[in-house]
Amino acid sequence: MSQVWISPDGKWRTAMFKCNSFPQLDTYEKAVAHEAQVKPMRGSWVKPIHLRSRKHMQIVRLHNGDIVYVDAWGRADEPEKDYIVKWKPNGEIHVNAPMYNCVYEQLSSLFGKRFKREGNRLWVERHNGFIGWLPLHDRYSDEVSVFKLVGGVLSYTNPPRITQKAVDRGVAKAVRAKYKRIYDYIKNVVKLRDDGVYPMTEFIDTFNIELTKDQVDRGVYWAVRSAIPKISLDIPFAQQTDVVKMVSLANEGDLEMTRKLWLACAYTNGCANIWGNFDITCTSKQVVKAFDNFILRLHKEEVFYDKEVPTGKTQSTANEKFFR
Repeated sequence: MSQVWISPDGKWRTAMFKCNSFPQLDTYEKAVAHEAQVKPMRGSWVKPIHLRSRKHMQIVRLHNGDIVYVDAWGRADEPEKDYIVKWKPNGEIHVNAPMYNCVYEQLSSLFGKRFKREGNRLWVERHNGFIGWLPLHDRYSDEVSVFKLVGGVLSYTNPPRITQKAVDRGVAKAVRAKYKRIYDYIKNVVKLRDDGVYPMTEFIDTFNIELTKDQVDRGVYWAVRSAIPKISLDIPFAQQTDVVKMVSLANEGDLEMTRKLWLACAYTNGCANIWGNFDITCTSKQVVKAFDNFILRLHKEEVFYDKEVPTGKTQSTANEKFFR
């Protein structure tokens, strides 16, 4: 039966699989003593770290004296490498934890410190009264998270440097200036669409789309949609060479390509009335935003830089969409 415990947000939760019932092993000595007193499962060398009904969660003593906690349901062919927690004779405790459901509960129980899972990372609460959380190293990174008693307190000794993608506004301004002609065209031409409506026939004529009877019967909207270049951040950049070419020609003064680029922006960011005449509704801001996003993505290595995240703050992933 599941147990009730207090989660990192201070609320009462139900712990699945009794992940909060692990013994507190916040030193190497405690881990050694616990491993020594656990009796192996009948007919095997397997020693469950807590409940015998969870025999896949094992505590193992290695030949070099290290004690490791491994989960045999996962990849644990080499306990010295595939561990979740490793206690070392020098007093260090290494954590190399995966991201599955209740690992943060297990760590909280093992160390007597609060861990949580957030933003696709594991975090540990800072100690000695400091407010905030520190991220653990990713399980598949080159470095593991190391804990050690410092002044009688179990401390996280090597937190990673966490960064997030930030915009260099000066560089972004310079990049946008290179495409001033296109920006000016789009900003001026969208004013002609007071209602923000773009008829489907306009896309068909501008992109010279020839519709077969079968396409008309199955739906004009989907046939047209597949024929227009997409200028969206939801599409991998490698699949947008046609848009890159369109932007290049438009920036060189090709009026036909400039018009197509404008309509592609409207079509991609707009909404279709699929129950009626399939016209596209798109505001002027949406049109400009579609083009601006693509330019920032096209010059992402220049425009964005890695900004260090202050201790205790959660990493922002808002700009990672430009790097897909």
